[in-house]
Amino acid sequence: MLNSQTTRLQRTIFGLLLIFSLSAAQKSYAQMDEQRFKIELRIEAGNKTAKTLLNSSSISFSRQEAYASLDSTKTQKTSVGTNTVPQIPREIYLSADAASVSKEAMEILAQHKGTLKGSIIVTDAYNQSQVKTIQFAEALLSGYSDQVSSYGYNGKPGSVAFSFVCKELVVDGVKLTP
Repeated sequence: MLNSQTTRLQRTIFGLLLIFSLSAAQKSYAQMDEQRFKIELRIEAGNKTAKTLLNSSSISFSRQEAYASLDSTKTQKTSVGTNTVPQIPREIYLSADAASVSKEAMEILAQHKGTLKGSIIVTDAYNQSQVKTIQFAEALLSGYSDQVSSYGYNGKPGSVAFSFVCKELVVDGVKLTP
């Protein structure tokens, strides 16, 4: 491409284009890698409090009052000759995953057998404003999974997922009731 017939101006333009292209590619990659939002979990158990960063969190609940059809194995007798439809538990599920969990948070999750309370705060990393606040109370740890991989996740060797069953949940000041 560059030979003895190219002018000094052509070489300069080519060099600048090459530098600009590499710089733009590097900047694009850096923007893809940065996280726009900071998600922080704070949990409390008794007099202990711990914080840890999350990759994501989700909330789910159902308001279905009863099963649509009766299943003879699930039908309960309330009195002689009277059947009732089994009720679906009305609970709120809060799930989260993280690249890793802080030691303090791990100790609370591993050792505390009673209910927990806490919050998840989502902050915009660009302007430092709070985007979402989730507060939970009377929560029990219902599941925990810790995965390690040779490939890694977000610069960490694994990922952690856990879920809570909550009696109380408030999202941005609005109390959710299943």
